[in-house]
Amino acid sequence: MGSYLRKRFLCDVIVLSFFSFAGVLTRVGFSNLFNVTHGKSNIAGAVNTDFYSNVVGSFIMGLLVPFRKFIEKDTRWWGTTLYIGLTTGYCGSLTTFSSLSNQESTTVFGGSGTNFVMMILIGFSVSYWALQTAMHFSDSIANRISNKELERSVELPLISSSPPQNANPPPLSVSSQPSSVLLNKKNSNDESPNRSGKNPHTTQPDELPVIFPVMKVSSHEVEVDVAPDSTTVPSPPTTEGSITNSPTGEPHVDPEQVEEDEAPLPTQPDPHPHPHPHPQSVEGVKKPPPPIPTFMIIFLSLSIFLVYCALIILSILSSGAQYYTLICIFAPVGTLIRWSLGRRNIYHPKFPVYTFLVNIFGSAILSALHVISVHKTLSTTSSNVLAGLMTGFCGCLTTVSSFVNEVYHLHLYNSYVYALVSIFGTQIVLVLINGLKEI
Repeated sequence: MGSYLRKRFLCDVIVLSFFSFAGVLTRVGFSNLFNVTHGKSNIAGAVNTDFYSNVVGSFIMGLLVPFRKFIEKDTRWWGTTLYIGLTTGYCGSLTTFSSLSNQESTTVFGGSGTNFVMMILIGFSVSYWALQTAMHFSDSIANRISNKELERSVELPLISSSPPQNANPPPLSVSSQPSSVLLNKKNSNDESPNRSGKNPHTTQPDELPVIFPVMKVSSHEVEVDVAPDSTTVPSPPTTEGSITNSPTGEPHVDPEQVEEDEAPLPTQPDPHPHPHPHPQSVEGVKKPPPPIPTFMIIFLSLSIFLVYCALIILSILSSGAQYYTLICIFAPVGTLIRWSLGRRNIYHPKFPVYTFLVNIFGSAILSALHVISVHKTLSTTSSNVLAGLMTGFCGCLTTVSSFVNEVYHLHLYNSYVYALVSIFGTQIVLVLINGLKEI
């Protein structure tokens, strides 16, 4: 099992890296597509590329989250790994909390308090709305799939008010004397000494209304026959054999029927099995996950190694592609830190501490790098390195998609506390950092 967990961890890391490349390049593509840049350098553009990518990334996150319950049922490794790659890797890298917060804090020093409030409201509320809309749409599809699976796997019991055609219940015979109850398992022709086929001292079953409901319970159906009211009350059947009345009116016990009645009843399966079966039983043992092929580990490891080698070489040889290559080099680092810390949020269900920490520290690092870029005269390579750290590392370290997803699933009071503390706590830190360039 330890070998499987190591392989699984390695697969998750590599897949997260590839999806992080895709997420950060999509975010830069949105910046270039909608021309959301202010200033003359790529650094300023990196700080302000947030709105469209945050909305799209949150919408994709909302589409994927409802299908998590189906992925968790599947023991195959690639299902969960692919889900982590799409949500934490791609959506987390496509959205960024740090550049959005830094852009909001810089408007404070521009003297536009209205823009500051509107950027906060629009920036986060639209992303939350996009996730909520996608979540409702995807939930309806997931519930429909769950209902179909439930219909195929669960067989509902049949309830009928009349006996089945093939059923042959034993006849109920009552003596002419009020104190006798006759329960026969043989035909009345065999038990009666009368050659005419009728016992003169016994009322035939078809002439006698059934007093009490006769209920027969099986694993598939329940039959209830309710008889009309009557004044004759039968006594419970005895276990001393089949009892009939002799021609003289005395009760007579059939000795051959005693042995048949005293035979042990067949064992029926427990209709309510214990919820925790014995660990040695087949039902109680959880099937181990299928092994991860070794060739897959080798292929993924070799692929990420070659990709990183190509990125490093391209960043050195091509100054035009240096900005994009540096973004891709730093992006997986921020994504993996966020993923490794975010897994610990299960211990803090009321306040996702680790998402809060990566968002506030990632925003503080980006704001500090932005202050350096403004106050220092840097070369093209140094500017590209800072841009790679801001767009790649800080942008992927922080996330809006996971943030709004957590706000959506928290209790109402906890969601307000978490959202307000995260947004305004980050703004307080960034205003202090951005205030250094005004001194």
